[in-house]
Amino acid sequence: MLSAVLRPVPGRSLTRVWAIAASVALTHCAAIDSFHAEPRNICPGSTVTVSWQASGQIELTSTPPVLPAGTRPSTGSEQLVLEHSTRFVLHALGFLSERTAEADVTVLENESRNFGGSANCEKPEHGVTRAVSPPVSAALRVASVTNVNSRPIVLQRQDVRVTLQPGDTTTVFAGLTADGLWEIEAPLVSDELCDDALAALHDRLFFRITFACVS
Repeated sequence: MLSAVLRPVPGRSLTRVWAIAASVALTHCAAIDSFHAEPRNICPGSTVTVSWQASGQIELTSTPPVLPAGTRPSTGSEQLVLEHSTRFVLHALGFLSERTAEADVTVLENESRNFGGSANCEKPEHGVTRAVSPPVSAALRVASVTNVNSRPIVLQRQDVRVTLQPGDTTTVFAGLTADGLWEIEAPLVSDELCDDALAALHDRLFFRITFACVS
């Protein structure tokens, strides 16, 4: 615990002294303004960039260990080649506080992930729609895609467009990169209002990608 005795300084008010002391103390508070590991989903052997902006004494660690030991500058980035899923931890230590942040990178070869989220009726002529760009490495390729919704969807990636019934899986996108824009549509049935279809989908649309990696 730090302690100090403040005494008036000739020509300077005690209020001014307290203001200076507070300013000095604040510079010793730890903070993490940003911490990222990207891309978050990769193939084995892909490169990941870990970047941060923080204050205090900075330490960066990982599980499993893939980093050299030692402190880091307040702002920086490092590129690493990963073979396994890895969790990065940034620790900022100050005299008055400490902060910790985590960032996970997942190796996805032969694994599946759902992508999507909040849908809308901005284009009612197309039904319920959602556009999504999966946060994945450009090295990841599509093996297959599955409709995980309770009703049919139309899924498009680049120039490939296909209709999928609930639970259907297709390999029509096989070999395409998984990153980039995917467009999902849930068409309306006869006389159905888009808002009713949106409510039936709980305001969300998803699809599942099973990944392959470029050898």
